[in-house]
Amino acid sequence: MPTDPVLRWLLKGDPAVRWQALRDLKGAAERTVQREQRRVAERGWGAQLLSLQDADGRWAGGIYNPKWTSTTYTMVLLRSLGLAAGHPLAMRACQVLLDAGYWHDGGIHFWSPQHKRSETCVSGMVLAVLCWFGMDDPRVDRLAEHVAAQQMADGGWNCRAMPGYGGSGNLTRFARPRRAAASFCWFTGCSGRTGPATSCSTR
Repeated sequence: MPTDPVLRWLLKGDPAVRWQALRDLKGAAERTVQREQRRVAERGWGAQLLSLQDADGRWAGGIYNPKWTSTTYTMVLLRSLGLAAGHPLAMRACQVLLDAGYWHDGGIHFWSPQHKRSETCVSGMVLAVLCWFGMDDPRVDRLAEHVAAQQMADGGWNCRAMPGYGGSGNLTRFARPRRAAASFCWFTGCSGRTGPATSCSTR
């Protein structure tokens, strides 16, 4: 039993908290961490979110809206909770996101056709989700290339940047593309692996 009262408190929490505390704070064996991570789908917050998935693979009847409860944001949350790669409900939602949003410029576009370009931050969010859950689709590679190509001269990303935009990267919007790049690196097996504790089930 841990002597640290904070760690003891964390280990009494939801499986989404427990598996990450076991990995990052307690240094538990990988098998123990993976066993606890699988429970995210079976009980607590993760299981509750999965139970709310619509019959068509979406959440709240939408792809990006309503904000925070739609498919995009629910999948971002499930990724943060650590739902393991390859879960069938997550894979179904990954397919929905790609089919609904993959745009001719290689990014993600969930809006009306009057908007001519995809949006960098949403592209980064979706890329991180797809890589975490192990979506094996050639569009994922093209999406990663698109996100990388949006990096600005100062090393950051700016979600509102357009061709010829002379501004700089926005630090408040840097994290989404950066996390997406790290997830893609883990997914494809490149150096600097920073992904989840589970192995990718598709590569």
